[in-house]
Amino acid sequence: MAVLDILHRAVVQVALVGFICLLATGAYSSLTMMGGGGQGDTTVASIANVAMSATTAIMGLFSGIVYNYIGPRWSMVLGTAGYVLYVGALYSYNETHDWPFVVIAGAILGCGSSLVWTVQGVVVTTYATEQNRGRYLALYSVIISFVGILGGVVPFVMNLTSESSSITSETYLLFLIVALTGWTLGFLLVRPSTVCKADHTYAVSPPNMGWRTELQASVQLLRSPGILRLLPFMLTCQWYSPYQFDAYNAALFTIRTRSLNTLFYRLAGIAGGVFFGCVMDWPRFTIKQRGAGMSITLAVLWFVTTFGALFVHLAYAGHGSHALVDVTSGGYWGLCLIYCAWGFADALFNALGVWVGGCLNPDPSHMSRYTGFLVGVQSIGSVIAWSLNTAGVPALAQNLAALVVVTVGLVALTFAVPQVTDTAQGPATKGSLKMGLV
Repeated sequence: MAVLDILHRAVVQVALVGFICLLATGAYSSLTMMGGGGQGDTTVASIANVAMSATTAIMGLFSGIVYNYIGPRWSMVLGTAGYVLYVGALYSYNETHDWPFVVIAGAILGCGSSLVWTVQGVVVTTYATEQNRGRYLALYSVIISFVGILGGVVPFVMNLTSESSSITSETYLLFLIVALTGWTLGFLLVRPSTVCKADHTYAVSPPNMGWRTELQASVQLLRSPGILRLLPFMLTCQWYSPYQFDAYNAALFTIRTRSLNTLFYRLAGIAGGVFFGCVMDWPRFTIKQRGAGMSITLAVLWFVTTFGALFVHLAYAGHGSHALVDVTSGGYWGLCLIYCAWGFADALFNALGVWVGGCLNPDPSHMSRYTGFLVGVQSIGSVIAWSLNTAGVPALAQNLAALVVVTVGLVALTFAVPQVTDTAQGPATKGSLKMGLV
């Protein structure tokens, strides 16, 4: 089979989007998960994240319209360019301490971020069939979770002997090269109408309906009952990130241990992605039953880990000068286990948000608008959460805020899942019981 024919297979395009996000967005998320963008002082990176989340929230309302006009290739190329700029800005800051450039780059990144996640949501859901949607989401989730290799092993090795609270300039330069590689891969995305799906049908390119009609369709989407029920869950899907990355990982651990924690977080995300794919394509249960079971699993995991972290912060309360925990310290593995569980839950949070939208309506035009709206609402929650972090709200208070907000979101999810339809189930085949991705 010719290389070009392979490139036009749906599973290959989904995997390609995964690798683009692994490299381009992964360079950003690796630095973010270490806390403070890899800096000892988290203030500048937190302000930049507020700017990024704000512009993502605004652009997310329009990214679906942009995607419908210019398609996945140019949406991805434009979007990932923002990640390259931001990593470059952090590299520059580490050398010059010129913080305005980082904040401006963060705002530009927000515009690009909404396009990237719109492409991701549309490709993963609309290139799949009803029988393999969970597996395609798992494939993407597993690939993107290998960012732990970037964010964990690489800075851990490169800063193994460093006593500094910030990573080296060479580490930033390596992440910049990685982001540039991801940006280059964006040119390999093809038109949806040329993508062959697993059932040998072709994906559908969103029709160009004009700006006025697109805006009207977006307004109708915002007013639909199914989307309104999902709003609280959308708001919480990234709320917990500032707390986990800065108030927990950056505040409690040494720089090399923070890097190692990032690796474990992402490895747990891989396990979460595989778990999600296996459960959500299990033909023994209906789609509604799978969604309900996954929602319950996520809720239990969230409450157990969050209350565990609550006790951790109570133990450190009033000890602002405590020694940072190292991988060689006693009690480290208990703290690390909580962080790993969050990585597992993060994969479920993000996959569920996209999965429910695809089940409500798998039409490409709908999914482009839905994904953009999902990213926008997520970013509103992220703006609030990063603002609390930037304002110096104590870790214990951030924990309690996340507990309340995410609980409300999970309750809302239980009202949204019953709205999905059990369509195109078809008889279970021997092949459908495997974890094959075609």
